[in-house]
Amino acid sequence: MIGLTLVATSCKTKKGIKPEEKVKAEVAKPNTKALLIRAIEQQQNTFSFYSANGKVLYRDKDTKQDLGVSVVMEKDKFIYLNVTALLGITVARVLATQDSIVILDMLHRKCIIARYDYVRNLTHADLSLSNLQNLFIGNTLFANNPEKSKVDSALTYILVSQSVSPTHNQQTMYTQGLKVARSSLLDPGKNQEMKVEYEDVYTQGGNRFPNQFSINIRAEKNIETHFELTNFVFEKKKDITFTIPKSYETVRM
Repeated sequence: MIGLTLVATSCKTKKGIKPEEKVKAEVAKPNTKALLIRAIEQQQNTFSFYSANGKVLYRDKDTKQDLGVSVVMEKDKFIYLNVTALLGITVARVLATQDSIVILDMLHRKCIIARYDYVRNLTHADLSLSNLQNLFIGNTLFANNPEKSKVDSALTYILVSQSVSPTHNQQTMYTQGLKVARSSLLDPGKNQEMKVEYEDVYTQGGNRFPNQFSINIRAEKNIETHFELTNFVFEKKKDITFTIPKSYETVRM
């Protein structure tokens, strides 16, 4: 962002007096870091509606599963996930909105209703719906602040680091085309990290939506996921259906 400061003086012109002094201007030098971050913002992917299908590999200390997944999002409104196992049997549905996350566990007939504190405890990061949507579409998780950011550049990438909370640091690696290649949230005090790495993209206009990416969490419980998405749709054709069966046990977290 370029700052411009004008310092002007003026005086009335009278007969026999020297002509009015010219207005003097001082122009601040462009802030290279601020300009770069602004350019990064202009290259962020945009969407109103997003839908994709594919598969996800889930792994933790005790489990390894190959699952099918459908992802539907409306900007700043919701994220909907439908997760299937073998033979296309739905095992879970997830609806994240601005204020809560609802998880339908179809196998155990449970409905888990969680505030975002649940996600924060799981990921150890102060995430909101907007951040989660950024994760899926390949944008910077938390917007870069020119005053707080540190920029390192190399021939093949640009690394922007900043503190996003008293305990968490964000590191985002960008390609020379200013698209996110890798992003991580770190809690150095607890040696915990959430890392996202984008491997391939689907091109739609000026957007580069990730179609292969990994989300790995290192915390009390280590979780690894790898998504492969196809069949992208960006035009809304119908509303999603998400109902909680009356017979399900409800657990609030």
